[in-house]
Amino acid sequence: MPTRFSVLFFVLVGFVVQVSAQGTNGFFERDGLKYKMYKSFNGRRPAMGETAMVDMLFFNDKDSLIFNSQDSKQAVPIPITPSQFHGDLVQGVMMLGVGDSAVFLISGDSITKITGQNTNINPHSYLKYVIKLRSIYNVKEQAQADEDTIKAYLKRNKIHGAKRTATGLYYKITQKGKGDQPKPGQTLDTHYTGKLLDGTVFDSDKGAGFSFKLEKKEVIKGWDEAFALLKKGSKATIYLPSSLAYGVQGGGIIGPNTVLIFEVELADIH
Repeated sequence: MPTRFSVLFFVLVGFVVQVSAQGTNGFFERDGLKYKMYKSFNGRRPAMGETAMVDMLFFNDKDSLIFNSQDSKQAVPIPITPSQFHGDLVQGVMMLGVGDSAVFLISGDSITKITGQNTNINPHSYLKYVIKLRSIYNVKEQAQADEDTIKAYLKRNKIHGAKRTATGLYYKITQKGKGDQPKPGQTLDTHYTGKLLDGTVFDSDKGAGFSFKLEKKEVIKGWDEAFALLKKGSKATIYLPSSLAYGVQGGGIIGPNTVLIFEVELADIH
């Protein structure tokens, strides 16, 4: 049976086919942006500096479907920043409230002025985006929510002695190491188990070990920060706010904006 997500997109694809047959007839226009609302729920709209999390269908100027976010079953983040030109997609997304769906036609001519001439885009055509605003991500609000979640977890599980860093990462050293602390660029040999707050294990090195170079963007931000605090031979439990883990997109069984726990060991540095 199709999920609710799938049903929505089947309906939207049918709507787009109907729109395609009509060309640009029936579209409204605002500051160079052509649009047609599919559903409107009058929810909160994204503001400058926030990130809109959307479901998206993208069609090229020949009405061929190029991208469907359903393929990855993950929302697409669209940062709300100043528009690059009149009638761009950000302008359209800012018109939507949470739950709203719409079709936007973006001028090929406007895009080529920004990106340069592209033989794949006819400057006299339109690119088509079908957008459903799923949620709005606000950095400050999410940081506070993660902070509250970690504090509640520590209190609920009677975990004492965890230290907090300026980024909101919490860590508790469970075995003190006697070696040096690692430096940027050094290779760290580690062991780890990653858990959700309900105790579900989503990843582990299973005793085989995992190596990475510190502060070379080979791992999530929280790992680079946490392992830099440890000495060789240390074991620790780290509690990562979502911004230091997998953020607004999540991955696999890790949902968007999810706080994670890692039990880690810094086995060697070289």
